[in-house]
Amino acid sequence: AKLANILFAGELQRRCDERGVPILSMSVDPGATATGRKRGTPLARTRLPAAPPPTTSEQPLQGAATQLFAATSPIVREQAEEWKVRYVVPPGRVEREEKMAEVARDGEIAERLWWTTESVVQEVLEKGSL
Repeated sequence: AKLANILFAGELQRRCDERGVPILSMSVDPGATATGRKRGTPLARTRLPAAPPPTTSEQPLQGAATQLFAATSPIVREQAEEWKVRYVVPPGRVEREEKMAEVARDGEIAERLWWTTESVVQEVLEKGSL
């Protein structure tokens, strides 16, 4: 999901720039947020090797802080070129480029993801379900 968000944000930004649309597209990591969403789901009940639990877990309102920062901070708008197509991590900072996987910067994969997403959305709209 993280890689798909990064790729999709990059393709959205490319398309906005191409059309002169003044929008900044970023992907955002809320951090370890304790939403309770995984509890009780079938996947959560399976015995899969798990990553170690995060050392801290934010409450949902704290988890929204990074998204709110990306959407409303004057710094982001003032320094638009430095923020566009970036991966924003808590507490409102840009992930260093060298930490990003090379595939996260692959424009061809991002474009394929865009077209696949469009195709799936169109199918759902036509059928009314997956």
